[in-house]
Amino acid sequence: MHCCNSSKPYHPVIDDELALTTIDKRSCQKWWFMDHSWLTFCKASFCIKQIQSNSKSFITDGFVIGRMQKQDLNIMNQIPKRKWFSLICDETCDESTLEQLCVGIRSLNDNYESFEDVLGPYELSRQNAETIVEVIFDILTRCGLNISACRGRNYDGVSSTSGIYGDVSALVLKKQSKAFFVHCNAHCLDLAVHDLTNECPTISNCILFVKDIIDFVRRSPKRLAILKEISNQLSMPYSNLTSLCPTRWTMRAESYNSLLINYELVQEALYTLIEEKGGPGIRANGLHEQMSKFYFFFRLKPGYLLFSATE
Repeated sequence: MHCCNSSKPYHPVIDDELALTTIDKRSCQKWWFMDHSWLTFCKASFCIKQIQSNSKSFITDGFVIGRMQKQDLNIMNQIPKRKWFSLICDETCDESTLEQLCVGIRSLNDNYESFEDVLGPYELSRQNAETIVEVIFDILTRCGLNISACRGRNYDGVSSTSGIYGDVSALVLKKQSKAFFVHCNAHCLDLAVHDLTNECPTISNCILFVKDIIDFVRRSPKRLAILKEISNQLSMPYSNLTSLCPTRWTMRAESYNSLLINYELVQEALYTLIEEKGGPGIRANGLHEQMSKFYFFFRLKPGYLLFSATE
């Protein structure tokens, strides 16, 4: 599918282009477009209305996912041929404010080889347990899967999915007693790390400052241009700053590392931006003062080591 401003798929892979894809504090990653040729980003806000009329496409966080590829159809044809499977489900709200249930299947063949395939998102009319269960069984029916072959289910820990009375887990268990529920291990670890960092002011405060610094630089093409100009003047390599979400899985270590790599460049850029009038200059001054303190840099390193070990 193409962006409405272009006859070709738009793949933002240059740092300046990636910075401009920020939507609701989230932005594209270069490897998404390098690895998935069918993924494209729409540059015009009115594209959403045009795309919503296409029932074979969907929107998620500003991205337009095109029609199902042949390899995806082959995957769906292979899953029913395998002996057992388990469900992996998670729900999220997309950029068009529609609630989507993302469903994945982990399956085993006769040789006990495991396969994990994402079937895609499914729009939810409501977020209660009955609606989610109805959607899950509808997906299984469309994919030719029988619930009797299900041996496990993996959700996060929200009450609508993981409770023991009248929730998704309990309702599915009535249909198939062997489909045991397992709280997502990655989600459990993420919650544990999040609680741990909240108990340690040294790391929790550092997370907030890292987020502020990276967001302040990334959200302005002018500031990114200044950063690159300083990089050329000092003959120092620059790598793209990665946005930080304090609660998102696998994002914190990469973000910390991007700031550590570009520490001197960002510090110099903030010093240059202090000359700006008004709020941006005042904010740049405050962030520069933080980066000039030893304890801030010292906190970055153990934070990076902690998050890289758990992500």
